[in-house]
Amino acid sequence: MNDLSIEHGRSIDVLCLGRAGVDLYAAEENTDITEVASFKKFVGGSPANIAVSLARLGGRAAIISVVSNDGLGRYVVDYLNQQGIDIKAVRFDASGARTSLAITEMKPTEGEVVLYRNRAADLQLSMDDIQLDHIAQAKILLVSGTALSKSPSREATLLAIEHARSVNTFVVLDLDYRAYCFI
Repeated sequence: MNDLSIEHGRSIDVLCLGRAGVDLYAAEENTDITEVASFKKFVGGSPANIAVSLARLGGRAAIISVVSNDGLGRYVVDYLNQQGIDIKAVRFDASGARTSLAITEMKPTEGEVVLYRNRAADLQLSMDDIQLDHIAQAKILLVSGTALSKSPSREATLLAIEHARSVNTFVVLDLDYRAYCFI
């Protein structure tokens, strides 16, 4: 086995690539989604959540993603920016793609989660969105498996991984596997 070698002296600890969306959690616990009166809004998506957690722990986090050019997309980017995350590689998409939305019941078991990912903005990530110099400034590139589920995001993600390996940026794969994404 090779020794784990992470480059030090880079300006980004972890550069997360993939989903940044909105989660709506039922305000009422143990209530069916059909009976819920209100929801609490949060930023979601595994890469976005990882970036936020790293920043809260004092890490220097950045994200590569695409969000819709609307209120939800602006909410996500504003929140990430407020958390101290480098957002220079987040693109607003005006093509009609939408920021992902998850709506969740708050039940200890068998809570329903409804996901809206039709024409998901994060899957519109293109090879043009990959800033090679940004990757070279990261110690670690964390890639969401969901980013590999559809084109053009798949090709952009593979380009990011290839470049990361060429500049000795350590690559981590967060499987984040969701079968419906690969249908």
